[in-house]
Amino acid sequence: MTKNTLFKIIIFDFDGTIGDTNTCIIRTFNRTLEAMGLPMVDEVSISNLIGLPLRQMYEEILHTDDRGIIDRAFNIYRSLFMGISTTTVTLFPHVAETLHTIHDKGIMMAIATSRGRDSLRALLHTHGIDNYISTDCCEEDVVNKKPAPEMVERILSEMGMSAQEALVVGDTWYDIKMGHDAGCATCGVTYGNHSREMLSAHGADTIIDSFDELLQVINKPSHPNETQN
Repeated sequence: MTKNTLFKIIIFDFDGTIGDTNTCIIRTFNRTLEAMGLPMVDEVSISNLIGLPLRQMYEEILHTDDRGIIDRAFNIYRSLFMGISTTTVTLFPHVAETLHTIHDKGIMMAIATSRGRDSLRALLHTHGIDNYISTDCCEEDVVNKKPAPEMVERILSEMGMSAQEALVVGDTWYDIKMGHDAGCATCGVTYGNHSREMLSAHGADTIIDSFDELLQVINKPSHPNETQN
């Protein structure tokens, strides 16, 4: 690790931060509704909820807390996702080479995602970046989902690191709040699902427009509540 790099671990969100999964999620979401005989919804409504647990997304869209309906939607979605993802999911620009550079600096990397572990690890492997990720915390691992800090806290505990040694990177305010409430520095990315203004309003310490700009952030890390735009 370089002397001017203070972070020992970077905790990434996946959807909208590392992987461009919007098309896949929206298509799978609506095909699930179609399979259930329900009307499909507009892309913006779905996109605004990406980052939340899948069951919660269906609760919001369908305006229901009926567990039977939600569980059915969840299971249909999971059965459809991987088939659709093979032709629709890509990495955002500069992700692979930036992860390689961070890895060479000796900085640990982890994923905190509302995605299930099976699909996360399949996507990481498919795109050749699984060897950079030391650990992950997924939807099935926690009781308190994003934006609660439990995912970050579990990763830090597992890796034996403190919040002051970690940077949380994500594209939604759910990620920013998760990291902030865990006591970590946070970095928002503008190319995902939430706007610069929304990320800033929820306290992102740093905001970047391209994944490779993260290298500047880890060499000159900001501290919580010192936003740099």
